[in-house]
Amino acid sequence: MPTWDYYPHRWGGTELYIHKLAQELTRRGHEITIVAAVPKNATEHLVGRIHGAWYEHEGETVFGVHLTRQSREETYRCRADDLDSFWHEWLNHRAFDIVHVHGVSIVASLSLLDACKRRKLPMVFTYHVPSTCAMGTLVNWNAEPCDGEFIERRCLRCVLQQRSGFRLAGTLAQWMPTSFWHAAARLAPWIDGKSGPLGTALQLPRLLGLQREQFREMAKWIDLWHVHSQQTYEVLQRNGITADRLLLLRHGVAQPDSQRSRRRSPEGTLHLGFIGRAVQVKGLRTLVRALQRLPSGLPVQLHVHAAVQDSDHDVYWQELTRMTTGDSRICWMGGFAHDALPDVLAEIDVLVVPSESIESGPLVVHEAFAAGVPVLGSNLGGIKELVHDNVDGLLFKARDTADLARQIQRLAEDPQLLVRLRDGIKAPASMVDVALELADEYRRLVN
Repeated sequence: MPTWDYYPHRWGGTELYIHKLAQELTRRGHEITIVAAVPKNATEHLVGRIHGAWYEHEGETVFGVHLTRQSREETYRCRADDLDSFWHEWLNHRAFDIVHVHGVSIVASLSLLDACKRRKLPMVFTYHVPSTCAMGTLVNWNAEPCDGEFIERRCLRCVLQQRSGFRLAGTLAQWMPTSFWHAAARLAPWIDGKSGPLGTALQLPRLLGLQREQFREMAKWIDLWHVHSQQTYEVLQRNGITADRLLLLRHGVAQPDSQRSRRRSPEGTLHLGFIGRAVQVKGLRTLVRALQRLPSGLPVQLHVHAAVQDSDHDVYWQELTRMTTGDSRICWMGGFAHDALPDVLAEIDVLVVPSESIESGPLVVHEAFAAGVPVLGSNLGGIKELVHDNVDGLLFKARDTADLARQIQRLAEDPQLLVRLRDGIKAPASMVDVALELADEYRRLVN
């Protein structure tokens, strides 16, 4: 099971899903090996710039890999010549029946997938995040959902508009012919070297082309594309994946009947919860700003269960802490072990999922419903498909602090609304059901 990152180094919803799926498959007699990127200090030198190490995580076998000094072109291609030979040799000493890919990076790369295909191993790809989108969000420069189809000039404009320092180039992109950008890319090294906003902007057409070529290669190799939402199903169809190679199978949870949510008294405080990584696309800043718009006397409290896993997001985290200094309604609870999730959910009345990018699941919505907790979510992607507005939760316009504040105020001022939403929840599928269906697909592809 190749993926981006894995426990105990970095994790999120994708890694949790892999962990639970691997556990269920192992219980049914399957042998699972996970391949993921890990920090260099968790590995030993293998060959050239490739470092790696075997380790175990809660009974799972993991091969962690780290590649030093990767180029920008390799990052966009998700492939490197030395990795081609490394993975071919690595597979010579392994006996796999099938490959289930959960994410593609320079480590869990096209080099690995190519080596698997040369051995005629069937491959499944689970589309956890919008990897067909250059920004990884499926949200355009106007903060509107994108249909996900790769259209070169449109994608170029979107990336340029959303990246700081490139906005003028993004405006020009809609008027300049594509041939201009391809010609400009050849001049980029002389204009700005290998770094800097101008040089990067001029090279973007070539880099996006490499990313698109990466997807075309995968489209030829992957036998079954597994998606969690109807929207991502349609995104892949628009990019050439036919229906006979697509499987819509939503998330499952470990304990779908563990209804342990709190019961708010009519006069009590409304307890909101946020569970997720402290990164911009998860929308925590939007939630904080919405809460700060509410009347000071409104009985609302927010429990934030979030943590920074790497230094890339330190600035965002510092901004959030500055914004909330002295606000007693916001409680920073930190991260927690997943086994404690039922207890965390039992302490809140509503889970808020304010994502600002297209979430294909997300798993946390299923987990909230399994605990009998209504969800207040942004009207994007899989969230919009899972949360039935005014039935088992409420939806608000993504990134709109005023609309989110309005929905929070409704919940705080109308306790019976919360009761109705809780009564409207239906238990989600279990991870056992998901594992059984995927195991059937594995057998079909292998045979």
